[in-house]
Amino acid sequence: MARPPVFTRPTKLWSRAEGWREWPIGESDPGGSWFAEEDGDEKALKPDQDVVKSLAEAVKREEALDRRVETLTASLAVAAGRAEKAEAQIAELTQRAEDAERAKKAAEDIAAGLSVERDRAVTAFADLHRRFAAFDPDGDGKPGGKRKPAEAADAAPATETPPEPETAAGDDPAAPDADADAFAPVLIPDDYAKTPWFALKALASNFTTDPIENKAAALAAIQAELERRAG
Repeated sequence: MARPPVFTRPTKLWSRAEGWREWPIGESDPGGSWFAEEDGDEKALKPDQDVVKSLAEAVKREEALDRRVETLTASLAVAAGRAEKAEAQIAELTQRAEDAERAKKAAEDIAAGLSVERDRAVTAFADLHRRFAAFDPDGDGKPGGKRKPAEAADAAPATETPPEPETAAGDDPAAPDADADAFAPVLIPDDYAKTPWFALKALASNFTTDPIENKAAALAAIQAELERRAG
């Protein structure tokens, strides 16, 4: 049944977009997208309520799933941050372990060097002790003894041997060298330059009355003694 172009009575119409709506008297007919109860198409045009309900539940499930995805994304971000922090800590611990290993190696090298120096010192002391044991200060051809003090030499009784004429040491080639008599013969090792400082100083003190203040002075005294012996 066709509707009049202008309603002559209140009329209820239904549309898919807005549902039911009542049109007052004098209102124009909205057109073919609106249906009246008497059109007989209400059930055919109205959406299935079960379908609408299913769609609403699907929308709710989708929203819940979105919230779950957001929660999981945030959790993954937190886990990634913790993983990065753990990697940084592992890298720091690894660096510390490498530093500790290098320090251990340096300490071992220092200990080895000290052991070598200790062995050299022991050897030098043993050699020095041997030299002192073989030292003949009184010139009697036997190790040990004591150098006679000047007072004892002055107090010694005079012999009947007639005094020899005085001769300058430079005029008589056979005259003893005063420096040679002042110091006892001491063995100078070939590697004396490698001798530790305290032993080198003690060795050089046998060849000069000047104070040995440094290694250069000690080496100079020993070298002068070697040149004297060679000449």
